[in-house]
Amino acid sequence: MNKANKLIVVLSKFLQKHNITMSFSELSKFLNTLDILTKYGKKYQGKRGTATLISKTVIKLKKSNRHKEAETVSVSFVNLKGKLSWK
Repeated sequence: MNKANKLIVVLSKFLQKHNITMSFSELSKFLNTLDILTKYGKKYQGKRGTATLISKTVIKLKKSNRHKEAETVSVSFVNLKGKLSWK
């Protein structure tokens, strides 16, 4: 897993511990603040690319038999309507 995937896992654990979620927009701002860019070298915008990053993180975790962490990530990030739209 790359730096962005690892960060999402750690962040999702924090969010779950405090019973809160984070929007794609908030996550993209956080990633951009840390200079974590898309695979195209662009900043995240909190849209499809951010959702794809979350989805790919979940897939990587499941392939590594880290199902509990995959579930934590899957319920921690939401769209502006509060929905898990990437799932």
